[in-house]
Amino acid sequence: MIRFRRFPAILLIIFSALLFSQCAKIEPPPGGPEDKTGPSVLSTVPVTGAVKIPRSNTVAIAFSETVDHRTAEANCFITPLTEKKLKFKWRGKILNITMPDSFAEKTTYIVNIGSSVADFRGNKMAQSFQFAFSTGDSINQGKITGKIFQGPNPASGMSIGLYDTVSAYSYKTFDSVIPKFLTQSGGDGKYILDYLPYGKFVALAFKDINNNKRFDYPDEDYGIPSRLTNIKAGGESPGIDFYMRRTDTTSAAILSTSVTLDRLVKVRFSRKFPGKLLAGNLDKIFMIAEDSGRGKLYPSSLFENPEDTLTTYSLFFPKIEEGSWRLALEKGLFSTPDTIGLIEGSLMQVKFGVDQNRPTVVAVSQSGQTNFPSDSTIEILFSEPIDKIYASDTMAIIRNSDSSIVPASQNWKDDFRLDLSIPPRWGGNYRLDIHQPLIRDMAGNISGDSVKSYSFKTYSKDSLGAISGTMTVFSGEDSLAQVYLKFNSLSNKQFFQEKMGGKEFRLSLPGGKYLLSGFIDRNGNQKQDIGFLTPFELAEPSAVYPDTIRVRPRFETAGIDFLFK
Repeated sequence: MIRFRRFPAILLIIFSALLFSQCAKIEPPPGGPEDKTGPSVLSTVPVTGAVKIPRSNTVAIAFSETVDHRTAEANCFITPLTEKKLKFKWRGKILNITMPDSFAEKTTYIVNIGSSVADFRGNKMAQSFQFAFSTGDSINQGKITGKIFQGPNPASGMSIGLYDTVSAYSYKTFDSVIPKFLTQSGGDGKYILDYLPYGKFVALAFKDINNNKRFDYPDEDYGIPSRLTNIKAGGESPGIDFYMRRTDTTSAAILSTSVTLDRLVKVRFSRKFPGKLLAGNLDKIFMIAEDSGRGKLYPSSLFENPEDTLTTYSLFFPKIEEGSWRLALEKGLFSTPDTIGLIEGSLMQVKFGVDQNRPTVVAVSQSGQTNFPSDSTIEILFSEPIDKIYASDTMAIIRNSDSSIVPASQNWKDDFRLDLSIPPRWGGNYRLDIHQPLIRDMAGNISGDSVKSYSFKTYSKDSLGAISGTMTVFSGEDSLAQVYLKFNSLSNKQFFQEKMGGKEFRLSLPGGKYLLSGFIDRNGNQKQDIGFLTPFELAEPSAVYPDTIRVRPRFETAGIDFLFK
């Protein structure tokens, strides 16, 4: 390859003319297969790795085919980024980029061509492309890599920016400046930030909708890193994956409220949102009496599953009395925590009649399922708050297949939910008997006069296969945190999450094919958290095993090496 060291302006003209003379036609020849191949980069000026480049201000990129100029100009940029805009000039397949100022002394420049560059048939580049040159004696060697996910799937065309570290982060920090270094994820969700200087940075992934190289909150999806980026001499920073999330700041309004005879306040909102926003913030929800002398009333529980995403929810206010009341929620539940004020419903008249509704069993969590012995907790959900004082230990009894009673511990999670836990046992066949005469609501109504039965099983050891291997955490700061492995079955939506007890593992699973992932549970809540922007909270580290794992009953799949880099 020819190396251009001097007279860059003249050489760029010659370089452009030579390449342009080779590409007379844009359209493909008639006939033949449809073109589904995206463009690629053939050559650049300066060439990648070139050093002691004269202080010009122009670079050139030769593509393999004619590309859509708009996509190229929107997705080509040079880092370190500046506030001033680049100028673009085309000569056939060659793009000349002129910087607003001359190259700085002893500086490594990285030219980024994003994966969203497309030809005139809409075919995009298979992956982003970078090349680097320096006006000094050497090229920076820092590097970070990783993958971007939108839900469970890889996300292409996402921007990953590196920002100088400051004492505190929030959306106000990131949307006020352009990142110092920037790249994009490819079609497989992977990204590489190469040729970086040594030092400490914080990374942020975002969907740059308007191509302004900035994160615009709250309009753009974003991903929080699992660690700060520390690029040290002699090696690259540990890889960082991002899980994209969206900030929904659409105004939430209370459309209607009503109170049932069971003292449940049913509230309908103007949009859907996760039930966990209510279940985890009951102290930010209250009833206000028209007579201010009564003070505020707070709910004790939420009827709906916190994992549901609904528009209508039911809150139990055990101490509400007849009179005029208004439901209120803090606005911060639906927006950023620094949002102040209340969302209030209209005034409603609470007047209780005679409650004659019988409580019912809505759901039993393990009914009809086969579970692992470790999953030995059964949740019973009732239709309304239950009188826990009246309910005895014989209200719900678990029996073996021979009708013998299985000892079970009972725990009321809230006013609607009772948990039963039994000793783990392989190959168990169980029946849960719920005695309706022992179920009474707060008004004294009995559920019924019969017994309702539900069956469930635990796996036998002969029906399972085994997976064994090792698990390694390279980050010293996370070496003492609890690790969970998650096996997702490809044949159904079932997944198995296992708590690791050391560096080696051997787990039993039903036969089938699985995808293996894992996360480091820094906060101890037994689920993977993908971070928050305000207040700024790092995501929990995660990893994905690169291959599908097959499990056969009565056989062991060994040698699985799972790494948290």
